[in-house]
Amino acid sequence: MTRSTKGAGPGSQLALPAAPRFDRYGLHAEECECARCALGYRPTVRERTLAVQTWEARQRRELAEAQAAEVDTRAQSRAERCRAREEETNEIIKRITAPVERPATAEELAELRREHGFKPRRR
Repeated sequence: MTRSTKGAGPGSQLALPAAPRFDRYGLHAEECECARCALGYRPTVRERTLAVQTWEARQRRELAEAQAAEVDTRAQSRAERCRAREEETNEIIKRITAPVERPATAEELAELRREHGFKPRRR
């Protein structure tokens, strides 16, 4: 048996359809030349309009969510700063009101008087 030689030339093969091209909304683009679009199954004007509206609504929703998250972050950091400041204040109050561990010696008192210029009160 011999092979058929019909259509064996380089120009006899059918061209493969182009890959589909999509627009930013996820539909086949106007200039798409894929097999589906070549057969006449391009998206309709109504489908394109709905896709644009859906895409824009999603963009608005994502923007609103991002803004809400930013506001929450700022409020949270403000609350954290207030809590940290309150803890510092409580620590200072505890140190000030803590009972004396040991009284100062006469030499330490004299040194403090020299450093800070304390003078005895006159009555």
